[in-house]
Amino acid sequence: MTPTIVFDGGYTLWSAGDDAPLAFMTDGLARRLGTPVFKAFVRHPHASFDRRFGVQTLPNLEHESKAGAAGRWFRGLNFTDPRGELAAVADTVAQADLLIMGAGNFITEVGMDVLRGHLPRFCTMALMAQMAGTPYMLFGLSANVLHNLWAVRAAGWLLRGAAAVTFRERMAVENLRACGVALPEHTLLPDAALGAPRAPQGRGDEILRQEQIPSRAAGLRLALAVRDLSWMGSHAAALYERHQTELINLWCARKDNDVLLVPQCCYHADSGITDDRVLGRTLRGRSRFSDKVHVIEGCYHYDDIESLYTQADCAVATRLHGSVFAARMGIPVVGLAYEDKVRGFFGQLQAEDQCLPWDAPATDILALLDSLMLRAQAVRDHMLHRIEQLQQQLAGYIDIAAALAAPAGDHTP
Repeated sequence: MTPTIVFDGGYTLWSAGDDAPLAFMTDGLARRLGTPVFKAFVRHPHASFDRRFGVQTLPNLEHESKAGAAGRWFRGLNFTDPRGELAAVADTVAQADLLIMGAGNFITEVGMDVLRGHLPRFCTMALMAQMAGTPYMLFGLSANVLHNLWAVRAAGWLLRGAAAVTFRERMAVENLRACGVALPEHTLLPDAALGAPRAPQGRGDEILRQEQIPSRAAGLRLALAVRDLSWMGSHAAALYERHQTELINLWCARKDNDVLLVPQCCYHADSGITDDRVLGRTLRGRSRFSDKVHVIEGCYHYDDIESLYTQADCAVATRLHGSVFAARMGIPVVGLAYEDKVRGFFGQLQAEDQCLPWDAPATDILALLDSLMLRAQAVRDHMLHRIEQLQQQLAGYIDIAAALAAPAGDHTP
């Protein structure tokens, strides 16, 4: 019997770091199970996404915009909502052989409220799965330290009810233990994005031609993966942007050097805070060398974005998966840790010295870049060797999911 596997995560948001783990799982499970049916709960169902990733996208519990969500709980749970919205989600979960939730930073208090935000959404989906007898897997999660008592309780309940719990870095486990979450049996595995299928060779060159961006000249090209930090407060955002502008100026002041701003996320609903191109344009405008600063303007899938790092000599990434993609391409990279998940990845890479705080001064970032470039071949060799070791562990995700989905049938209690 053909199994039906349903995903819930941060998909269709033009976020390379969210989509790459989905591509890894669908590719691996299709190889293992033959022709499973893949469905994915998303904020914006999209036929082109379905074709690219081999899934059927369905509306999740989120509202399509912040304006639509104002003063409301999840779709289907408000008094005036059509009852069919909630029933459609619940029926899909009930008919599935496995629900996979993740990957990413979903155990967090960002947006935490009664039936609002990442963690409450996963708890709501888990409740549906438990009522239907459908097993659920927590896939490659990160976790912040939780301070809200009900967030701690919610996280513990979500973890206890899962048929399988997997984390993508040790710091997630340490953070949950630090705030008193009782952890069930769990598996620690690397970031699944490390195993996602790659774009064809030469894709990076093709994108630069489309964008009318020149190839590297005689100098060095720095790939920069920035993100808007205004959610951390206006002072933090201003400090970060000032340091990134100074880094661009210091880098481009060197003869023939230039910068390629690579957007890891270009989701533009509600505001530009999740669209890295907006901040990229801002930094270019503030730079004294705007003619040497190139912003990728198109929206591209994760493998396209990853291929762009082959067009650079080194990278600085605030977005976690800017570091993941650069490392996978063998490009010396400095990570700027705005959350523990960034430090966690460099810990797995056994390259903790390549990770700095998000507010590191431009001079410190540049000094580290110079140090990496002086031993560039050794840095590349170490990263690629370590990534190969990490990739060998990724089959653990497929083993767990395939075992849970294999006994296809009716999960009705």
